[in-house]
Amino acid sequence: MSDDFEEENAEEREEEQLQEEEEGTGEESVEERGSLSGRGGVYSLLFPKGKDIRYAFSALSTILKSATLRVGPEGVKMKAIDDAKVSLILLEIPASSLDEVNIGEDAEVGISFDVLKKIMRRIGSRDKVELIIDKQQAKLSVVIYTKKGREGGIYRKFNVPLLDVSEEEVPEPNLTYPIRITADLASMQDVIAATADIGEAVTFTAAPDQFVIRAEGDGGKSIESIYQSTDELFHEYSAGEEGTATYSADHILGFMSQMRQICDAVTIEFATNKPLKLTFNFSTGSVVLYLAPRTL
Repeated sequence: MSDDFEEENAEEREEEQLQEEEEGTGEESVEERGSLSGRGGVYSLLFPKGKDIRYAFSALSTILKSATLRVGPEGVKMKAIDDAKVSLILLEIPASSLDEVNIGEDAEVGISFDVLKKIMRRIGSRDKVELIIDKQQAKLSVVIYTKKGREGGIYRKFNVPLLDVSEEEVPEPNLTYPIRITADLASMQDVIAATADIGEAVTFTAAPDQFVIRAEGDGGKSIESIYQSTDELFHEYSAGEEGTATYSADHILGFMSQMRQICDAVTIEFATNKPLKLTFNFSTGSVVLYLAPRTL
């Protein structure tokens, strides 16, 4: 109980460090927001669905403390590896899915997910969100509008400092997976949650006609879910060969718990003792999680 209390107090202290501007009229000038060319080092992106950015960023925050966003005329991209170097995450939100992209050149933006996740919790399902990046002042502004957008006249604006994030260049794995399964995300998340209650690791085993999810814990405890390839749980099922691999249940569960709010399905790709690949497609973009296998 005391640990929970201390954690809650720590979160409150962090939230107090956020610089929040009072509600305004939403009548800032174009120069304050940034021009189409990003002149003066000020850029902006307007997301039509605040819910998407809320849960996508919240999912990233379950694994990453910080990362570099790459923004440009083509949209938003991110490729980051966690501190433990067991997971690689790719984020892509194309410009075509955004209401506005006021960026004429590519720019890199270092952000703290520890801070952003607290702002993301304030975004409602119908809100619109604008990211304003001021490179000269090293500041990121998160502006939350009502569903009417700027025309609604009311917004909440949070300013957070940009980070100088040093990242090693990590190539995307060039892997061929014989097993590819697309499943209902809510159901899959529930199964993973059950395995996480038993043990820290979850084992996937796939055959052409069957998919098994299993976890083992202390004292001989175990849990197992067996599905046939023809079950309605699966939108797609392809297993060219049998495969078995074990991964961190907490990593998978934390990610799925957030992404299920904006995704109906997850694509699972793996092979014996190879990294797991999870792909989540949502209305404005996609997130891919690669997770290294574990040894029992």
